Amino acid sequence: MVRQCQEGTGSPSAAQLAGEAVAAAKHFGNTTQAANANAIYVVTSATKTHPDGFPGSGFCAWHDFTSSSFGNLAFVNQPYVPDLGAGACTTLGGSRLLNGYESTLTHEYAEAVTDLWPARGWNGGNGEIGDACQNLDRLAVLTTGTFDLQGLWSNSANRCTTTG
Repeated sequence: MVRQCQEGTGSPSAAQLAGEAVAAAKHFGNTTQAANANAIYVVTSATKTHPDGFPGSGFCAWHDFTSSSFGNLAFVNQPYVPDLGAGACTTLGGSRLLNGYESTLTHEYAEAVTDLWPARGWNGGNGEIGDACQNLDRLAVLTTGTFDLQGLWSNSANRCTTTG
């Protein structure tokens, strides 16, 4: 069961976004804490919607968790960043509308993986692994296309990196 706001009509609150994560857990049959210990629900929004005040709230995306009858659920609020225009939410700039969307999604997904339940998980001295490197993006060429990847903190390299 996937629900989507109609274009230009939605302004879901953080609590409503968390509710979508719970609905997704139910849809996928993840109804126990064990099933949700390795799950991250990405709540994407349609164009011209304003999840949790986007874009006027000063964020491009965020991750959090919510408590439910299925246990704690990690989720990402991923607004439709292309509504802000090319070059928004990325350090690459340019004319490609999806750069900012890809940059914020790689940032928030990586943080959710390493800090599944914020304020309970890892948070280093410079913030989470994406926050510490938010001014480092690069285009990665894969067999499926070219994507904007945001830099992440690497303990093994002891610095921000966009390589493996």
